[in-house]
Amino acid sequence: LAAGIMYTIHHMVTVGSLILASGAIEETYGTGDLTKLSGLARRDTIIAWIFAAGAFSVVGFPPFSGMWGKLMIVFEVARNGGAWAWIAIAAIIIASFAAFLAMLRVWREAFWGHDLPSDKVPDELIIRKKLMAPSAALILVSLGMFIFSGVVIDAVETAADQLLDTTAYTDTILGDDSAALPNIDDIQEGR
Repeated sequence: LAAGIMYTIHHMVTVGSLILASGAIEETYGTGDLTKLSGLARRDTIIAWIFAAGAFSVVGFPPFSGMWGKLMIVFEVARNGGAWAWIAIAAIIIASFAAFLAMLRVWREAFWGHDLPSDKVPDELIIRKKLMAPSAALILVSLGMFIFSGVVIDAVETAADQLLDTTAYTDTILGDDSAALPNIDDIQEGR
């Protein structure tokens, strides 16, 4: 459960960053179509770095939170052992490789390649910093989750323990057992 929580938080942060970076690109250039974008790594270096960091995190490369999220899940699956564990680990590895190929394709199409034609896209048109800031902030959160992984892992383990131990919740909602309503069977039997 802790591994799932860790991966969920990582995924929300990282994919959120990639979506915001893509939105900044689309807002500035008027398209999100990969066939109409090219050479953004030279034109908009900051957004290229932000996107590359998000891509590394999604794949699970250090120094981003994706590494810890995936490792925690793999270790927990491996702890159970058996054939299903190996199938699940293989699926995680295949999905990571597929994510790597997808990110590589986006990088090749939008960030690498020839420069955009200057007659259609003026040279002074670049992504404004205020559009990049939210995406950059989320990448910094992912980096922080990697650097301070001990604190984050302790927090998600505590959260998992609290999710599994429902006594505090039950006591809060239902109150003290002595003040609870009598059982309907006891009422019918006259107790």
